[in-house]
Amino acid sequence: MPEIRTVTALKRKPAEIAASIKLHEKHLAQARSDLAHVAAAVRIFEASGRPADIARYVDTYRLFKRAEPWAICQAALATGPRTRANSR
Repeated sequence: MPEIRTVTALKRKPAEIAASIKLHEKHLAQARSDLAHVAAAVRIFEASGRPADIARYVDTYRLFKRAEPWAICQAALATGPRTRANSR
């Protein structure tokens, strides 16, 4: 009968290992996120203020309210084309 218990235990083991892997992957994802945030903070504090040192991309999602860029574009298009004479 010990063989039956061994087989039963072996059948449960994959589920335990899968659960353990899932937990470790969750912790790994959190650690990666934490690392990215720390690296971003370091870049902020080390910034020299020169435009050449600023990242080439800018996160504009937090600069505008939801759908605000679309409204700005629509308003600009509604006024018609701009020329140098009327842009001054």
